[in-house]
Amino acid sequence: MTTSPPMFPDGATLPANPSGEGRAKTVLPKASARVLMPNRNQLELRASDLESLVPPGHRARIVWGYVERQDLSGLYAGIKAVEGGVGRAAIAPEILYALWLYATLEGVGHARGIARLTQTHDAYRWICGGVQVNYPTLADFRSQEGDALDELLTDNVASL
Repeated sequence: MTTSPPMFPDGATLPANPSGEGRAKTVLPKASARVLMPNRNQLELRASDLESLVPPGHRARIVWGYVERQDLSGLYAGIKAVEGGVGRAAIAPEILYALWLYATLEGVGHARGIARLTQTHDAYRWICGGVQVNYPTLADFRSQEGDALDELLTDNVASL
């Protein structure tokens, strides 16, 4: 015959008289608390559209609207990738210009910082609209356009 493990470990027993009259009750050992602890390594997938990340009237929307009204034909002239040709499509100058303009308004002045913000900050992610922008591209855009971009940024920051 097999024996089963005791129902109450450590010799704890229930009182013989369930009504509780007569003898003193035997105290059961307290069970450890069961709680939910944070698991910060858990992956989360969050469905959201970029449009809902930035409320109407946000500074990023104002900057984007402003950039859309600018004449950026000079910036488009330097793009070598053309329809029907070979090579990877270039990032729209509107995106790069809007990122620099918005970053300047926010007090960010270096390409690495902007690139980091395009991954973590909703307004920068909204400006990119799903286009991946890295810091060499931002730095090259700033250095290649040089004085013309600095002048545009200065004028546009003042008008915004």
